[in-house]
Amino acid sequence: MQKVALGWDEFWAELFRIRHRSSIPGIEQYDRMVAEFCIEVLGLETGQEILDIACGAGVHSIEFAKAGLRPTAFDLAESLVNAGKQRAQELGVEVNCYAGDMREMDYHERFHAAVILSHSFGFFDHEGNKAVLRGVYNALLPGGR
Repeated sequence: MQKVALGWDEFWAELFRIRHRSSIPGIEQYDRMVAEFCIEVLGLETGQEILDIACGAGVHSIEFAKAGLRPTAFDLAESLVNAGKQRAQELGVEVNCYAGDMREMDYHERFHAAVILSHSFGFFDHEGNKAVLRGVYNALLPGGR
């Protein structure tokens, strides 16, 4: 019997972040509350840009878009980015979706705020974690949060 090892993007991302997550009772209400909390705490206003790092399938980015923000959803898993694009399109909201490694983000003074909401920070070595923080800092406009 041949054993095939599937990685995060090929199997677990979709299974865990889409199928399992969508089966959690009340998850949609929770996602709205998280987005509303972020908007309030970060003092965001309609039309401002927010970077959603490790966004998964973009559920919070979609909520940010519904609230009038201009979100960019960024995740390592291409399958999740594609699922987020599709869901945003179905709902008629605009979300910029990109696949990439958060340690290699290359944005410069673009966003009013950035969030990492999916327990995805701190798993790298010290240099990797510093690269993420440097990328977030560089992505923010002066005074960004």
